[in-house]
Amino acid sequence: MNKNDKRPTVNNELKPITLDPKWPAAMNAAAAAAYCGIGERTFRSLVASGWVVPRKIGPRCIRYLRVDLDQSLSELPTGRGEMPAKDA
Repeated sequence: MNKNDKRPTVNNELKPITLDPKWPAAMNAAAAAAYCGIGERTFRSLVASGWVVPRKIGPRCIRYLRVDLDQSLSELPTGRGEMPAKDA
């Protein structure tokens, strides 16, 4: 990756990442997990539980909207609690 490239970089070891101060409106799973401050595996399990709904942009292009992530983050319980159930 070019050192002038401002795209988020993500790895599986949860090392610090370099982020552009302006997050994109739509992100792939790795960037969305980084935006939420969690690992990609945890993010994918939250997606599977219905915590956030992916958007299908194209035949093989799945993105997560920043506004959806912000809404889902704001609905998480404070302290120690159960994950809120999403209405289907």
